[in-house]
Amino acid sequence: MSDELRSEVAIWRRYALEDLKQAERLLESREAVPRHPAWLAQQAAEKALKAVLIWLQIDFPYTHDLDAIFRLIPEDWVVKNVEADFHRLSEYAVDTRYPGNWPDLSRDDAEKAVSDARRVVDAVGEDFKQR
Repeated sequence: MSDELRSEVAIWRRYALEDLKQAERLLESREAVPRHPAWLAQQAAEKALKAVLIWLQIDFPYTHDLDAIFRLIPEDWVVKNVEADFHRLSEYAVDTRYPGNWPDLSRDDAEKAVSDARRVVDAVGEDFKQR
């Protein structure tokens, strides 16, 4: 594998970790608006999954649909065993950033999103330790 490819994967993983850490920090604050950590959680999961696809040199669609991205990952990756609500997380990519005809997120919604993202990012980290 080329150094350029390794570097690109490392950047995507770093961004995923940074987004996740910011989401977790926001949850620590009782004043945080729940949609903000939920959006960052979605971004963390998306970037972690796309890092896998970059590593595998699998072209991925320009989408926030985590189910579609997840389906492209081969079954032998640890992350394929993660239970996360990818559909719900995917909705946070847009619904949390713009006003619309959807309910505001609760703190519980944000906590679940961050927890799901943490599982995805951690599993991807385990996958890369094995490779």
